[in-house]
Amino acid sequence: MTTTLTRPRASMPTPASPTSGGGGGGRPANREALALTGRDYISHSQLASFRSCPRKFAFSYVEQAKPAFQASSLLFGSAMHAAFEAHFRAQLEGLKTDAGGLLHVFMDTWQAECEKAGVPGVPIRFNKNEDMSSLTSQAQRMIEAFLVAPLSRPVGQIVGIEESFRVMLDPALPDVLARVDLVTQTPGSLHVVDLKTSRSRWTPERAAEGAEQLLLYGRTIRGMSQAVGLPVQLHFAVLTKNKKPQVQILDVPCDESRLAAVRDTVASVWRAVRSGSGSSSGGGSGGGGGGYFANPSPMHCSLCPFRDRCPAFGGRASVTVPQAIPGTADDLPI
Repeated sequence: MTTTLTRPRASMPTPASPTSGGGGGGRPANREALALTGRDYISHSQLASFRSCPRKFAFSYVEQAKPAFQASSLLFGSAMHAAFEAHFRAQLEGLKTDAGGLLHVFMDTWQAECEKAGVPGVPIRFNKNEDMSSLTSQAQRMIEAFLVAPLSRPVGQIVGIEESFRVMLDPALPDVLARVDLVTQTPGSLHVVDLKTSRSRWTPERAAEGAEQLLLYGRTIRGMSQAVGLPVQLHFAVLTKNKKPQVQILDVPCDESRLAAVRDTVASVWRAVRSGSGSSSGGGSGGGGGGYFANPSPMHCSLCPFRDRCPAFGGRASVTVPQAIPGTADDLPI
């Protein structure tokens, strides 16, 4: 998908392309990330994947292994995000949208995402009592709920839609890439909105559990915040998947102490990624391959597209961990 930025002021900085290096592509930490994963940055999804199961991280990002299936939930989320993006881009152009048009975007994106996976013979795995027809009906209900909710008519000016931003948290760490769903500007703040689809309503505790992602996103747009002289406010927008979808807005506090904690977490996980130790504390469990250990879990393993090849279940995995690039091994923040 293309990304554009409508700037309310001439001084608004341009977000970095994911492949541009963000001005730091030549840094040793970025080069090491490129050697390890084929990307000269790290993202929150990579960090979350490693913490959930280092072996799955290796399958996905180091080996880039063929999955046994595509999860319908991931396809559904991507297609819904595309529909929301189309709506907000239409708003920027002064155009109106309707449920039928956005449902077409959903369907087109679903098909495009299936083709983008591009691996012949990889089936879609639907959840219990779910098929393409039921998901299409679900998408229509959610789109209709979205269009009548205040979320679809954000206060202030839209200044970013599905934008990619990069930030250097520390010279010893790779750039962090964030793909921000929506950024709006009001007279008093820049608002970062992360859209989620969920089976049920979120509680404030659930929003707090997911705050790390939004805090990272808020940090990546600090340059924009400084350029316009406004503080950042962070929000989750949650659309539920039940028969009568609901739309929630949950605020996430943003302060320097929490940002510092996030930076320390990123450093800890990246240290473990580099060593292939299998945990951010240096330990590991389950079966291994190339130093990346499996972390068996009844919930996660039953849904994992790499289960059949996982050493924890009798499969074989072989990952060659790239050599550390000189100048990075001992420089990670403690």
